Amino acid sequence: KSGAFYDSDGYMNDQLVAILLDTTMYEHDELATRAWRLLVRHFSQKKEALDAIAKVQMLISPKAIGAYHAVQKGLNTLREFTEGEQSWALKTDVSEELGEILAFIGAMKRLCLKVGEVGDSQGWMASQTSIGCGEPTILSSGAVVKTLATREMFDIKVGEVSSDEETDDMNNDQLLTTRNRIHRLLPNIENQRLGKNIGVHLAIISVLQMKQLHRADGDQMKKLPLPMQRLFDESYSFLSAFCYKNEENQVSLKAFLPLFLKHLNLGCRVLPLLTSLFDNNREMCLEVEENMVMSILNSHDAVHPSHDEFFGFIRTLLNVNGKPLKRNQVLITNVLWQASEDLVPLYNTPAEFEERRKLMKERDDLKDPNYGRLSYHIGLVDLLGELTRGRNYQSEMKFRSLLKLEDVLRTCLDSDTILSVHRAHILFLHEVYLETEGIQGNQFQSDDMWCLVRDLVQDIASVAGFFSDAFTKHVDRRPGWRPGAPEFNAYVFGYAIPCIASYLRKVDVNYSALSDERQELFV
Repeated sequence: KSGAFYDSDGYMNDQLVAILLDTTMYEHDELATRAWRLLVRHFSQKKEALDAIAKVQMLISPKAIGAYHAVQKGLNTLREFTEGEQSWALKTDVSEELGEILAFIGAMKRLCLKVGEVGDSQGWMASQTSIGCGEPTILSSGAVVKTLATREMFDIKVGEVSSDEETDDMNNDQLLTTRNRIHRLLPNIENQRLGKNIGVHLAIISVLQMKQLHRADGDQMKKLPLPMQRLFDESYSFLSAFCYKNEENQVSLKAFLPLFLKHLNLGCRVLPLLTSLFDNNREMCLEVEENMVMSILNSHDAVHPSHDEFFGFIRTLLNVNGKPLKRNQVLITNVLWQASEDLVPLYNTPAEFEERRKLMKERDDLKDPNYGRLSYHIGLVDLLGELTRGRNYQSEMKFRSLLKLEDVLRTCLDSDTILSVHRAHILFLHEVYLETEGIQGNQFQSDDMWCLVRDLVQDIASVAGFFSDAFTKHVDRRPGWRPGAPEFNAYVFGYAIPCIASYLRKVDVNYSALSDERQELFV
């Protein structure tokens, strides 16, 4: 009928397809081309519809609908703000408009996270991990450290985010634990998805691309004005929460990686975002190149981000779902090998050894845990051990030349060595010297090595012996070593036991040739 709607569904498998196929054979290029396009469109539209439907997010609860409208309103304000090229960025005072923008970005960050529970805050026993597997066990007490590091990563408090349980009545003293339960931050997948569908991340990216970041001559500023610094820090903190443990959102930010790297030297909180961006994403981790790692290492020397942020990001590139990436281990090893001595302080010369001893006596790691020299050294030695996990021969050979076995033993046997330094060197000994394909020479049966074995056995006995004086006499000589404390138990179960197990498995000990004292120790 004239003017009637043409229903193509009734002609799906006969007339419509037949007509289009016939049309493609006409000697008219444009007509044939359009016929082919219609055929492709006709047979692909179902898949396109299914793909589109899969991306639809249903907002059912009044709370979700209210959040959607609030986000839309905030986005409109944010877009007007960035498009207007406000002159506030070059001023030192913070305008009311900027305060609204910061509040909106902070609210979006909190929407992307929620509170979960780890377990009993008083527990310290090791999780079920086979002894000597080469990976330190993780204790529930260590979850406290992980929780604090995660909260610092997003600059957020547990009481500020949603929870599966009611948390409205939590005060500041209850932020870490509630009813003796350890809390940690988890991704709020639904809200992360809502933010992606609405395009919040793109609006935040537009903030980071504002023209005020550049001077009139086109060069990038070396230091941001205070209002811009606050805005950038909050923006990067949101993006960290936006892609936290969310592979789809990680991919959506991948295209902006050059922009993030460009801002490294501005002092922005870029490293927490990069940590979230690459976390457990194997495809993205395998695309990392040496120049990227080198630029991050150089920015650490220039801008001095916290050690937790720096080493946390490097470790993210080394493991995916707990499995080491040998390719990235070799890559980062090469970068550290080429770096200057200032960036790889190992304190293995006599003068440097005394300097480190002085830092330990002053407890520089407690005075300045985020930026101090001693805490950086501890993180570095720990990282070197992780770079060889999984028996990486190339990394092992290079690190043995950097930190010789006698230097490791001298550090571990020194009575002034604090627990954190001792623990890092035990991990290094375990991964670089013991967990290898083969052990040659008699250096592992030297007097110093047997002294360390004795000390490790006594450390283990101080836990197994219910902390009696006979077992803790050795430990009490060490400054800051407290048998029974969570950090000491973490060291025993996660480092001392695997190290002893590897030693006994790898070293061929001639029992009959041992002295009576060593035979007793060996038994």
